[in-house]
Amino acid sequence: MRWAMTIVIAVAAGSPVASAGIGNVTAESVAVVAPDREPFNPGPSGPGGGYDPRDGAFDGVRPGDGATMSLKMHDINGNTVSINGGGDVSVVRGPTYTDIGANRNGSSRVQASWESVISGDRMYLVALFRLTSITDQIMPIGSNNNGVPAFAWSWNFSTVDHVEFQPWVTSVRIRQALGAFSNDLGASYTNGSIDFTAQFPPGEWNPAQDFGLPFPTIGDGTNAILLSYELDIIPAPATLGLFAGLLAIGRRRR
Repeated sequence: MRWAMTIVIAVAAGSPVASAGIGNVTAESVAVVAPDREPFNPGPSGPGGGYDPRDGAFDGVRPGDGATMSLKMHDINGNTVSINGGGDVSVVRGPTYTDIGANRNGSSRVQASWESVISGDRMYLVALFRLTSITDQIMPIGSNNNGVPAFAWSWNFSTVDHVEFQPWVTSVRIRQALGAFSNDLGASYTNGSIDFTAQFPPGEWNPAQDFGLPFPTIGDGTNAILLSYELDIIPAPATLGLFAGLLAIGRRRR
């Protein structure tokens, strides 16, 4: 038995922290990377195995967990360097931003945060990289690594300090990985999109890690990127009865 879980990562500049989550990324804004998706099939013969996440999703990630986050760029000699001065910095999930270093491509600093958000039948991890100046962009024209021209940029998420799933999670698999780009600080994601599911090998995704996908989009104004990792989370059999009981209690209280 399993349910669908979506990890969403948004990279943005200058987005304020919102009470509904972190930054200006909500479950509604996530729809931009998964428009018109069919709902998760919870039927006995479907991927849900009889568990219906529409009755309430459970957080599959440990409370207080930390995961490393960074932005990076690639030069023409094949070298990679962090855009944020701190490199891969472990960021504790929660609404508070963590400074992960100076922006080597501008005068701002780079901040990051991530958190889980439950919305209807979906569970999201929403994370945010942001610059402290709205006049900067992730990869402006002239970006270089000590004088060597850079040709692409990407990200690291959960590559050193991994997202740690709850002990009752026995398997994690990627269903789909999508990305969308923004040039208006994440107000809309209309600056291009991509499905990068194919870069992940089939099978287990625990530990979770994403080394990013290089994008040769220098000077296109991109200052936000929304990444969505839709996962199958498979709980241990012993926990299914507990979840069923909790859901039954919730129904009686309604």
